[in-house]
Amino acid sequence: MGAVGLSVIQSAKIQGAGKIYGIDINDQKFEIAKKFGADVCYKPTAEKSGKAWLLEQEKWGINFTYDCTGNVNIMR
Repeated sequence: MGAVGLSVIQSAKIQGAGKIYGIDINDQKFEIAKKFGADVCYKPTAEKSGKAWLLEQEKWGINFTYDCTGNVNIMR
């Protein structure tokens, strides 16, 4: 949740997104993400990836997702 991710969170909030999830390997970013509009933040672990965690959050899925990662290793 760097500059681009925070901008996406803020834009989603302004547009009336129902629930905004933020995922980052650096949990020190969660406080600021919540100030920008994130409802829930998650730090992926070896046991549970961000994808697996997201799939558990909503029974019928998530309408929109945005990947703002600049690190190819993290994307994979």
